[in-house]
Amino acid sequence: GDGYTLLFGQVTLSINPYLYKNLRYSVAKDFLPVAHIANSPTVLLVNRDFGPKDVRGFVKHVQDHPGAVNYGSGGSGTSVHLAGYLFNSLTRLDMTHVPYKGSGPAMTDLIGGQIQAIFDTAPSAVPQAGPGARVMALAVTGKNRLEALPDVPTFAEAGFPAFDAPAWYGILAPTGTPANVVTYLNEQVNRVLEEPETRKRFAQLGSAAASGTPADFGAFMRTEAARWEAVVKSANVTPD
Repeated sequence: GDGYTLLFGQVTLSINPYLYKNLRYSVAKDFLPVAHIANSPTVLLVNRDFGPKDVRGFVKHVQDHPGAVNYGSGGSGTSVHLAGYLFNSLTRLDMTHVPYKGSGPAMTDLIGGQIQAIFDTAPSAVPQAGPGARVMALAVTGKNRLEALPDVPTFAEAGFPAFDAPAWYGILAPTGTPANVVTYLNEQVNRVLEEPETRKRFAQLGSAAASGTPADFGAFMRTEAARWEAVVKSANVTPD
């Protein structure tokens, strides 16, 4: 190899600086953005026997049963936990958060009816939410419906345009990596991301392939950091 180390980063890099008091790295100082790979929306899923069949019905049910509806997530301080907190906050709902060690156990309990709802990233949610499944997707974040779940509305379509909680994925390099190397890597990654087959595969998984320059990715990361900083501070959350 050429000796360069790369990091496959995700939305946790936008969250962890505000979640952990003594983080041993600085995202802004220690890493350079290389390439934005993809974005994945967050999906609200309910057990099919729960009752509500759309987001407005879900909100009404939670309003009528304050504190009685439990929503699961893949753990305290994860993007999907904070998405649930944000939705609670925006809609002034009183749902109880149940943290799990990963989204798999949360999904298992949702299917079994031990919890009523979960917020999950689309790649994890899509395989569970097909026709006839025990789990039903009520809405997805983002501007567009998911190709993998074409009948599921966006939160904006469902009447909640202020709610957005995307997950992102990208490649970063250590600070000090030569600029020409960063540019070269960015161009090579974008070439793959622009292939129709790549975009199709991401869409099937519930994600949208991204692209852009390292500067574009850096600006995006700063915007996301500001978004999640506000949510973490408001939620006053501590990690597991």
